[in-house]
Amino acid sequence: MTAPQDLYDRMHARSLADPAGFWGEAAEDIAWIRRWDRVLDDGGAPFRRWFAGGLPDYPGYYQTGDAGFIDGDGYVHIHIMTRTDDIINVAGHRLSTGAMEEVLASHRDVAECAVIGVADALKGQVPLGFLCLKAGVDRPQAAIVKEVVQLVRDRIGPVADFKRAVVVERLPKTRSGKILRGTMQKIADGQDHKVPAAIDDPAILPEIAEVLRTLGYAMGNAPERDTENNDNGGNDDVEQSMGRSAGRLVSRREGLAGECGGAGGGRRVDRAGPDIR
Repeated sequence: MTAPQDLYDRMHARSLADPAGFWGEAAEDIAWIRRWDRVLDDGGAPFRRWFAGGLPDYPGYYQTGDAGFIDGDGYVHIHIMTRTDDIINVAGHRLSTGAMEEVLASHRDVAECAVIGVADALKGQVPLGFLCLKAGVDRPQAAIVKEVVQLVRDRIGPVADFKRAVVVERLPKTRSGKILRGTMQKIADGQDHKVPAAIDDPAILPEIAEVLRTLGYAMGNAPERDTENNDNGGNDDVEQSMGRSAGRLVSRREGLAGECGGAGGGRRVDRAGPDIR
């Protein structure tokens, strides 16, 4: 059995065994003005309500988080260009953290990585990288950080302001393999955050917070435990290696637009998206 098929089978089995947890995790890829009270309200069986009490960012429509483009004739082309939640605003420049991660992952000593945007009083946000090194790498971490900073400067440019990176033992992920970038960003900015119920190992978050404190971040409140079966990864963002692909597959399987851009024409639309009322 191929790895993608095995991943699909495991995800499908979980959606049947724990539908509230499964779809609650997937719903984190949608922007919400008001978070739902319950993922699945089956109190009126046989009729059921999903995400009771929740209000999407665009009432009546799904906010998929995928960015494409509309041509001058009003056609939405089937070219998914990026994730809107991968974008950070650095001194007025909109930059892709996904593009920075591609550069970091190209370094010979980096096994896995993540980039988030952290609050900055002068520039609004600045990028911060997390690096997991390959087994057997015994070079000084400071040298590796210096090299990846220079890589980003060379390939993306000084405008990225990528000057901050740290080596960590592991990254916080959901059980499906999605890196919890949104939670990491809240920790770095000292914001209130919950420990997602879907997290694979809750002990990783204090490790991340401890590393961030050495850089002057994560000076906020302690996390709360999320009692809902939800993944608070949020802007994760959601694309790297097998884990990131799993997160993107979560979006695709629920009917959200996945990051599967490519050639294909377009279709005329008069509204922002499908009506879900």
